[in-house]
Amino acid sequence: MLARSWLRERLVTTRTERDTNRADEERDGDMIRYRSSLHALGILLLALVILAGCGRDDDQEPPDSQNDQPPIAQITAPADGAVLPAGQAVVVSVIAQDDQAVVRIELYVDGSLVESRVTPEGSAFTTVSEAFNWSASIIGAHSLQARAYDSSGQMGASRILGVQVALPGTTPIPPEGGSTSLPGTPSGGDSTTPLPPTVPAATSTVESAQVTANVEANVRSGPGTNYTVVGGLGTGEKAPVTGRNADSSWWQISYQGGVAWIADSVSTANQAAYGVPVAEAPPPPPPTSTSVPPTATPAPQLPTNPPAPVSGLSADQTNLNAGQCTELRWDFPGMKAFYISLGYGYDKEVKPTTSSYMVCPSITTTYETTVVRPDDTQDFPSLTINVSGGGCGDPYITRFSPTTDRVSAGQPFSIFWDVDCAKAVYYIREGGGEEPVGGHDKRIDVTINKDTLFQLKVKRSNGDTHNASFTVRTK
Repeated sequence: MLARSWLRERLVTTRTERDTNRADEERDGDMIRYRSSLHALGILLLALVILAGCGRDDDQEPPDSQNDQPPIAQITAPADGAVLPAGQAVVVSVIAQDDQAVVRIELYVDGSLVESRVTPEGSAFTTVSEAFNWSASIIGAHSLQARAYDSSGQMGASRILGVQVALPGTTPIPPEGGSTSLPGTPSGGDSTTPLPPTVPAATSTVESAQVTANVEANVRSGPGTNYTVVGGLGTGEKAPVTGRNADSSWWQISYQGGVAWIADSVSTANQAAYGVPVAEAPPPPPPTSTSVPPTATPAPQLPTNPPAPVSGLSADQTNLNAGQCTELRWDFPGMKAFYISLGYGYDKEVKPTTSSYMVCPSITTTYETTVVRPDDTQDFPSLTINVSGGGCGDPYITRFSPTTDRVSAGQPFSIFWDVDCAKAVYYIREGGGEEPVGGHDKRIDVTINKDTLFQLKVKRSNGDTHNASFTVRTK
């Protein structure tokens, strides 16, 4: 009986231990499988992160790679090394190109900004041409450079061109070192590559010299109302300008296969017309004879208009040292009027037909005059006084000019002037008072709403004053 009870207890114990061991084994297996699953999941997530990062690097480009080329700019006129007449407007033609859009073109003269032009808002032109008007009024060497900007703000600059501004009839002095360069840029160097040959030539955008008739205007054989009428231009009709007289009061035009003349008072010339050379006028026609009724004893016909003297302009001395003075004299008896310009850049002033004036030129100066005959024909005698050495005598103006002489109402422009040896200088805008200014000064972002006269009043050491002026017109 005892043996049977022990055997029954042993069998129960053995079965319990076996069940316990099996449960432990199953629990250990589950833990191993759980840990293996976590390890595999971690590896899978790491792989996905790596693959996602690689895909992103392959699909995206650096933002700057979309537009990494600056614009290309080039000045096509005037030519490098050109000699330009002082006091005349020069058309500077610029062409710019970009793979995205050209938004602004600027013109620099001697390293200073002359004018900036912005393309119309909302436009996206990859090639833009502009014709800037520069008043070449300072005698000597100058540098020209154009700069273009694209829609991302990148800038490309043209090659620097060197030009010479000289008084008509004089030989320009080459700059020291041979060429002119802008500050911070190597002389004669390119800051960008030249335009590709596919870019159209910019010469087509340069404004050609022409004149437009304001009324039904006569066209004459010469610059004066005493010349024969050879035809006419209708209101608004245009004609190419081939020349002008000294004060641009008459324009020589291409007309019916030849040349003729039209008065500035009945027409409007564009800016390019003021840059054409002075043309020689044809000989004036003889005065029309007046028929006299036949009588028994016809009265002799006496000339009513004595011919103008060939030369009535002189000076006591024509070779001076700087600061010395001489008497400038003129004698044109019987003439209707006499005008004289007392130095380069000054307005012509009306004077008696016979008189004199003391001048003390600081630099070699050509005094230009206009003699008006009784029949309104004109002569233009001039006299040059050569000056040696340095020093100050009479004031002289080397620049008084706007960046453009024709603007839209409200369009900004700038005015620059350079006056030396002056006792005082006053800036005058039409409708305003006299503003004391320095001899080397400017006015930036000037705006007008109508044709406006600008003047400089320059005072000599003896208190005399003389004016220089120009008019900016609205389109």
